Amino acid sequence: MSSFRIDIQDIHRLNTEVEAALRRSPEIKEEVLTNLGEKLVSQVRTKIGGHGKVQRWQHTHLGTFKGYVSVHAAERTEDAYGRAAGAVTNAIESGHKIPAIRGKNKRYVPRIKVYRVPGKKMHASTDPERPMADAARQLERLLAENLEE
Repeated sequence: MSSFRIDIQDIHRLNTEVEAALRRSPEIKEEVLTNLGEKLVSQVRTKIGGHGKVQRWQHTHLGTFKGYVSVHAAERTEDAYGRAAGAVTNAIESGHKIPAIRGKNKRYVPRIKVYRVPGKKMHASTDPERPMADAARQLERLLAENLEE
């Protein structure tokens, strides 16, 4: 039977190191979530296509207590016609009806013969699995480095 001896100073040193590592862990979590958000917004912008304003409207949002990250259209942003960026993004995401002909030119017959424009599903079809796996590996590595310090 082997025995070992633990000194009280060793326990106090270990305790202070663990407390310091725990204090740094929210910063690590924020860094990992920010990187994850950037990867997800990149995927969404790729699915939108083009180089226009709808791509520029997409951004990441880090939760209040830094517990989650989301990708959505910018708040309090409007297009040239006064429509909110979120409304335009939602119309592209989920599709929209083609407006009925009104006014003077009621004889106009549109070339398109559908009643609804299909949505692009750029947010819904984004695959979070690979970026989340990368983020988990990054979190694991950073926490291990944090404990080693």
